[in-house]
Amino acid sequence: MASAAGKEPAWGGILDAPVEEFVPKDEDFAIEFEAPLVRWPAASPLPPFHRWEEVYPFLGPVRRFRKALLSEVMGEEPTRRWVEWPETGLYKPDDPSAAEEGAAEADWRVIPLVYTFPANDPSATVWVERECSRLPLATRLLRAIPGVRTALFSRLGPGTRLAPHRGWASLANHVLRCHLALSVPGPRTCGVVVDGVVQWHEEGKIIVFDDSKAHFAFNNHDTDARTVLIFDIARPEGLGEGEATGGETRELQEFIKAFMSGRA
Repeated sequence: MASAAGKEPAWGGILDAPVEEFVPKDEDFAIEFEAPLVRWPAASPLPPFHRWEEVYPFLGPVRRFRKALLSEVMGEEPTRRWVEWPETGLYKPDDPSAAEEGAAEADWRVIPLVYTFPANDPSATVWVERECSRLPLATRLLRAIPGVRTALFSRLGPGTRLAPHRGWASLANHVLRCHLALSVPGPRTCGVVVDGVVQWHEEGKIIVFDDSKAHFAFNNHDTDARTVLIFDIARPEGLGEGEATGGETRELQEFIKAFMSGRA
């Protein structure tokens, strides 16, 4: 149920705790749905980015989990199973010899936790149990977020810039994409560009954007990776569908099969 206008929901004291001192307790996972604060007229073009406070006001407590999530996902390094994103055409040049001399090799690795295809059918949601069992805090948090459809940890290597692309229609047209920045190597080194508009990653900041529009992420730092938690949430009621037209690629389908079969 939506909270009363102007009244902050009860988050179990989570909003009062300093970010770096926050240790999650059971009550902190009780994230209640709050209705969006805005409605978009059907004829109005949708913006590339949205303020989470307007479209997903219930996400406020999630920011406090930044350090705990980072500790969990990095806690078993170097044994943590980061896997290469399968659509390598988005970040690796067709001709490796064309890369700048001395530049770090482009690298994009992920740990998938949940996916939903098509995203307008909640019954199609599948949790990657093997990975979820290794990341219990992240899994519990994601299960508590209303409308989650897809989630993965994403690590973009130094000097890596993705090619502009759009999400798959069966997912992107029904969700908005959220990035919670967990580890950023420096100010204004990493970010997301959507329809030519840039937003910079900052640790603890949530970026919400329309994955159905042309976009790309980048890490301009010379030596260090950027780590974010990516999660997609069903579009708020009253927000029109996205504009993507492409289907899931063969690489993506094989990637999902490999994870679900235990081969990845």
